Amino acid sequence: MSNQPLLSLAVPVYNGSKYLPGCLDSLEAGVNALPESDRNLLELVLCDNHSTDDSLEQLKARNFRCATQIIQPPAHFENRTLNWDHALRASKGEWMVMLHADDLLAPNGFTEMFKAIRRKAASKAALVGGQHRVFTATTEPGGAVPRWPMPSLVSGEALRKKILPSLCVFPPFLIMRRSVYEKVGGLDPQYQLVQDWDLWYRMLEYGGNLYHPGVFCHWLSHPYSESMGQLFSREMMLFVSRLSDTPTDALKFQLAKIRTHNATISLAGLVAETDAEPKVASLEPITQ
Repeated sequence: MSNQPLLSLAVPVYNGSKYLPGCLDSLEAGVNALPESDRNLLELVLCDNHSTDDSLEQLKARNFRCATQIIQPPAHFENRTLNWDHALRASKGEWMVMLHADDLLAPNGFTEMFKAIRRKAASKAALVGGQHRVFTATTEPGGAVPRWPMPSLVSGEALRKKILPSLCVFPPFLIMRRSVYEKVGGLDPQYQLVQDWDLWYRMLEYGGNLYHPGVFCHWLSHPYSESMGQLFSREMMLFVSRLSDTPTDALKFQLAKIRTHNATISLAGLVAETDAEPKVASLEPITQ
C-alpha cells in the first residue's frame, strides 16, 4: 500500500507573525476534527521564507496530529512565487492546496476538502474548488460564496476560452492535482500577483474544475493600494497577451482596466516587457 498522502496543504510564510496564530489555530482545529483514518491521509507543509520575525519559531512550536513538514528554501527568495512553488513541490499528496498565512481554514474545512476530492467526478478534474467566506481585520467572515448549491464539473476548455482571459472566478484555495501541476511546470515566477491565475489556466488544459458546495477556507480581504492595483493590471495584461487565440474583447477589457492607472500605456509596450526581470520590492511587506 502506498504511503502517499491523499491531500497536502502548504502554507508559505514570510514575516507572518501577526497572522500566523489564527492560521495555525484554524489548521489545528481542522486536523482534530478529522477521523484518524483521514488524518493519516493528510500532510501539512509549512514553508518559512527565512523570516526575520518569529514566524519560524511559531511553526516549530506546533504539534499537529498529522504528517507535517516544517521547511525553508536554501536561501530567502525575494520573489514570493518561488517560495510558493518550493512549498508545493515539497509536498507529497496526490492533491495539494495552498493556504496563505493570513487566511484561515474554515471549521470542518479539511472534512469538506476530503469530500470534494472523493467525488466520482474528481477523476475528470485538474482542479477542485469549494466555497469560501470573506473577512477583514474588523469584520467576521460573511456568507459562503459562491452560493450555487449543487456540485458541478465545468469543462476546462470552456473556462480557458470563455472565462479566464477576462476574469478569474476562483479563490486562492483551489485544490490541484499534483500530476497536472508538475506537467505544466508549476508556478511561473514571472508573475507576482496573477501567478495562480496563470497556473490554473494552464492546468485546465488537462481536466475540468469540480465545484463542491462546502466551505474550505476564510479569505482575509486587505486594502488594495494604487500601486498594487497597477501592478495587478499590468500582469493581467501580460498574461492575456500571451494566450493563444486571445479574444479581442478580453484584450480590450484588460487594457481598459490598466488605463485607469496609466492612461498612456499600450498593449505593445506591455508585451515588450514580458521577458523583463520581475520587480518585487514594491510588494513588501508580504506574509507569504
